[in-house]
Amino acid sequence: MGVARHLVFAVLLFRGVGLAFAEVPTLSESDVEKRNAAAAFVLIREFTIPTIIWECGPLLRGTPYEVEPIFQGWFERNRVELETARSWADPNLLELKAKNPAMYQRASNELIRAIADRGLKSIRDFFNRQLPSQSACELAVKNYEDPQLDFKNMPRFFQDEKIGEFIRTLEIIRSEPGYKPAKVGYDAAAAFRRYSSNMATLDAAEAAKERGDGQATLMAYQSLAKRGDGAGAQVIGLMYLNGRLVQKNPIEAYRWFYAAWSLADYNGLNAMGVMLRDGIGISRDLPVAQAAFLLTTVVTRDNVARDRAQSNSDRLMPQIDADDVRRIACFSLGSLDGELKKPIQAFPPLVPGDSLNSAERKLGVLIPRLTTNFNTDSCK
Repeated sequence: MGVARHLVFAVLLFRGVGLAFAEVPTLSESDVEKRNAAAAFVLIREFTIPTIIWECGPLLRGTPYEVEPIFQGWFERNRVELETARSWADPNLLELKAKNPAMYQRASNELIRAIADRGLKSIRDFFNRQLPSQSACELAVKNYEDPQLDFKNMPRFFQDEKIGEFIRTLEIIRSEPGYKPAKVGYDAAAAFRRYSSNMATLDAAEAAKERGDGQATLMAYQSLAKRGDGAGAQVIGLMYLNGRLVQKNPIEAYRWFYAAWSLADYNGLNAMGVMLRDGIGISRDLPVAQAAFLLTTVVTRDNVARDRAQSNSDRLMPQIDADDVRRIACFSLGSLDGELKKPIQAFPPLVPGDSLNSAERKLGVLIPRLTTNFNTDSCK
C-alpha cells in the first residue's frame, strides 16, 4: 500500500467535486506551470487535512485542539484561495485537454505528482515517519489554527517570495473575465477522508519495514486494524503466516485473517480458506475452505482477490463431492462465520468487527455456482 499512491488516488477522486466551468485563456507553457504550482500549493494543504483529522482526532479529544472546529474555521478563512485553486485544477484543465492534449497531459501529471509528493512530505514533516503522538498532532493542528498561516498571510509571515508568487497567481486567475469559483467546503472534503486518512500510520509502517523493525511494523498495522482497517489486519496475518519480521505463527495468522474478514476485507476470507484447505497450523476442512473461496468470488470488489479465490476454488473442486456441495449450499452467512471461527474460538477477538448483514442468507442463494437445483427445504 504505497503512501504516495494513496494520495494520488485521493486527488483524482476529489477532482470533479463542485466543478465550475470557466473559459480558459490562451496561456504559455510557463503560465500553465505557474498556475499548476500555485494550485498545488493550496491543494497540498487541503489534502493533508483528512490524515490529521483521522489520525489526530482521537488523540486530541478533550484537549484545546479539537480538530473538527479548527479545520472548519480554516476552510472558511481560506475559502477564496481554495475556490481559486480548484477552479483551475478541475474544469480549466479539462478544457485544456480538449484544446491541447499534449500540454494537458504534462500539466495534469505534474499537478498530481506535485500534490502527491509534497503532500507526503508535509505528512512526514508533521509526523517524522512515526506513529502519530499527541505532541506531534498538536503541532500539526496548530499549523491550521493560526491565522498567520492562512494563505493570504503566508507571504508576509514567511517573507518568502515564492509563496508570494503563488498568491499573486491565484489573484490573476480570479481577475480574469468569466472566472467562476469552484464550490468547496469542509463537508465535501470530509466525505473523502477514507481515501487518505491513514497516511501517517501507513508511512510509519513502511518506515518500520524499511529498517527491519517488526515490532514497530506490527504496532502500526494494529493501529490501523483497531480503527477498522481490514487491510491492516490482512497485512499482519501475512506477516505471521510467512514469518516476515516476526516469528512464524499460523494461529496468529489465522486470527488476523479472521479479523480482516470481520472488517470486510475479503482477502482474509480467502486466506482462511487456504489455511483450512492445506491444514496450515489448523485442522483441514475442505467444505469450509471451498465455501470461503466461493463466497470471496461473489463479495469482493477486488478483481485480483476474486481471480485468486476463483483459482483456489477450481483447484479444490475435484475433492468436493455432492454431499459437500449440499453442505456448502446450506451454510448461512452466520453458520459459515461460526465454522470459520472454530479454530480460534478459544481466543478473544482481536478487533471489534461489524455484525454480519443478512446472516441467515444461504450460500446456495448467494453464489451462482450453487444455485442450480438448490432448495432451502433440503437444508432442514
